[in-house]
Amino acid sequence: MKDEQLFNEDRVNSLIQAFSYISVAGILFSVVAGHCLDTMGSSQTNMITCFLGIAQMMLVLCAYSQPGMVASFGVYGLFRSFLYPCFFSGLATSFGFRFYGALSGIVVALSGVVFIAFVPFLSDYVIGTCHAVTSKDGCLSGRWRGLHVAQIVSLLLLFLMEVAYREDERSDSRDGQDPKESDGNVKVHNYGSVQDTELRLVHISPKYISDII
Repeated sequence: MKDEQLFNEDRVNSLIQAFSYISVAGILFSVVAGHCLDTMGSSQTNMITCFLGIAQMMLVLCAYSQPGMVASFGVYGLFRSFLYPCFFSGLATSFGFRFYGALSGIVVALSGVVFIAFVPFLSDYVIGTCHAVTSKDGCLSGRWRGLHVAQIVSLLLLFLMEVAYREDERSDSRDGQDPKESDGNVKVHNYGSVQDTELRLVHISPKYISDII
């Protein structure tokens, strides 16, 4: 905000304070993300997450007023609340629960390494000099808008990949590949199988149970 000189010093400080409060309050919406994962499935919830990220970046690009910037903070809080549950849920459905703790630690560690590796590049390329000087004459406003556009493009690609993945799932379902096993009374769905450990959801018809009893 200081690089692009959108607001004066007092408004910037007020917005920073608002961002802090909204970021903390956003964690409450993780419950909504979990509910969406349970009721809608990971694919649709992932698409909602990408949409929230794109909406937040669009608001930042168009935010020329204090209310608009605060709105972008609110959407960012929603996006982050959806991002982490979707990430760890996707890790479980992709690789299963064998060594889940180790896999989670490895993925988070790799994310940190990539982030640290990109910080010097982003600092040199994106960050300007207007935030560090008193006089705005001759300072550089940075390339923040280019970074936001790149984020929008990456999230849009992830959204399209999720749509394509969902279409593949529908195709497999039409081909009779879901559920994995069925004898008319018992249906078994496999999720994220890893070797001999599988997360299997078994649906047994009530009539079948009554017949056994």
